[in-house]
Amino acid sequence: KINELFDTLKDDIGEDVLPVGHAHAFIHAAIADASSVIASRLKSIECWFNITGMKLEDVDYRQLTHQIYNNIVAAYPQVQVSGKPKIEGESFKIKASFVLHYADLLRNLITNIFRHGVKDNSGAKSIVLNFQLVENILKIHMENKVNIGEEDRLNDTFIEKLSNKASCYNSEGGSGIAKANKILLWDLQCQRNKLSIVARDGVCSTDVIINIENIKTDE
Repeated sequence: KINELFDTLKDDIGEDVLPVGHAHAFIHAAIADASSVIASRLKSIECWFNITGMKLEDVDYRQLTHQIYNNIVAAYPQVQVSGKPKIEGESFKIKASFVLHYADLLRNLITNIFRHGVKDNSGAKSIVLNFQLVENILKIHMENKVNIGEEDRLNDTFIEKLSNKASCYNSEGGSGIAKANKILLWDLQCQRNKLSIVARDGVCSTDVIINIENIKTDE
């Protein structure tokens, strides 16, 4: 569909509209460049829409969680980490309409750890990714190292990003925290969901509470 729109745009800027010349060639070259960039971007995120090889279908939460983590590891080959997802409790299927929201939530939070976590003496980033399902409550606990002495500055940033102000959603920079909070509360359609992030003694702890009643299937 996007390619068709680009073709239509090029046809609309024909010789009768813009005579052949430098400007005509420049505009058509710009359209071709934009088409290539968008095609590349779509290709890079294609895996998020086919996480289990299916489209718009209910997905197993455990399988999806591991796949999201593996995709992030593949996207950051230069980052060495010690730690991987530890999932406790039974699995469940996420409704198709919530699959991408859950994937986007985890991608934001885990990517944040990969990008901003501090390396330990071995040169790897030590992380904790624990998932525990108790009845209809999914508890997610994440940890990563931060520089000693930066805790207060980080906590001020976390408070701002988690303030629920619309301006935070609109001005989100590289952290992804405000977006993750918005997904948790609104896209997963439960105001009882919670996200807290606190830096203390060189460790940043992220805790997520997801009420799964409305996002899980009846199976």
